[in-house]
Amino acid sequence: MLYIILLLLTPISLFSLPNLQEDPQIKAIFDKHNINGTFVLYNVSENMTIGYNNKRAQEQFIPGSIFKIPNSAIALSERIITNVDTVFYQHRGEKFFLPVWTNSMSLRDAMKHSNVPAFQQIAKTIELRKMQEYLNKFNYGNKKIGDTVDKFWLEGPLKISALEQVDFLQKLFSLESYMSLSIQEQLKDILLLEENNDWKLYGKTGWPSKVGWFVGWIEKDNKSYFFALNMDLENFEDLHLRQEITEEILVEVVKDYR
Repeated sequence: MLYIILLLLTPISLFSLPNLQEDPQIKAIFDKHNINGTFVLYNVSENMTIGYNNKRAQEQFIPGSIFKIPNSAIALSERIITNVDTVFYQHRGEKFFLPVWTNSMSLRDAMKHSNVPAFQQIAKTIELRKMQEYLNKFNYGNKKIGDTVDKFWLEGPLKISALEQVDFLQKLFSLESYMSLSIQEQLKDILLLEENNDWKLYGKTGWPSKVGWFVGWIEKDNKSYFFALNMDLENFEDLHLRQEITEEILVEVVKDYR
């Protein structure tokens, strides 16, 4: 409890990424796919930010399911959920967009299946006042949550830019993080998407208001590269492009990735 009190009393971290340098390789990939969007990559060891479409990188959009990352961090920090494998969500008979959402789930399962009702349940337990305290602490986007605790990241008023999203992630998973190392490790565990002997890819997708998100980071050779992509995305059938375009970019700009 003392840790949480000290955490919330600590001054808010200010947005602090280096200025984005436009990268022609990244622009070429967006042009090839005829995609309107932006990409930001922060190389921690070199303290360098590269990307594409700096103007859009500063534009704020509704986060949608990428907010499951801070939502999970808050739930673990407040011990609303004791660990990522604790089953906390039980279906109550509602009909949902995805049939898998009717299964009982742990935080690991809910993240994997992007279970909106499960994370709405978490938000209701956190409640508005505590949620606002954490968003202020995280300096998360415009920090606006309105008066409905289970919809603000799905419909607004919360918005965040790609640059702000990268800044949030690199601070969340740094040694000077808002969260304990134990919570960081649990979050990394449920956000791991792919790995081999040389690298690990972590991330989360989102699709609010016809904007596709993919945010996360790579760990390779004891170095970290945090990224955020957002793009105009009209159709469900094109959701795969979020991760595919990101991985295509990462192959070009991160040495020996894949």
